[in-house]
Amino acid sequence: MRGLLLLWSLAPLAWQLYTSLVTPEALVSGSAGATGSFWTLENYRQVWLADPPIWRYLLNSAVVGAASTALTLALAVPCA
Repeated sequence: MRGLLLLWSLAPLAWQLYTSLVTPEALVSGSAGATGSFWTLENYRQVWLADPPIWRYLLNSAVVGAASTALTLALAVPCA
């Protein structure tokens, strides 16, 4: 039972990793296999070199996360 739960939980993550490492053409044509000829890191290169750069979004997320954590602590600590 635990094995099925683990498979149910990890299968979407494995599928996301698989599709991120295969060319879009291979995904559409259905010819993506274990042959190794369709494996690529090009998708990741496109993300890192995109315009606007992903660094801006990562910085925005870090600022929002830090601000919301600080605000939550500022309100929760006095209440405790």
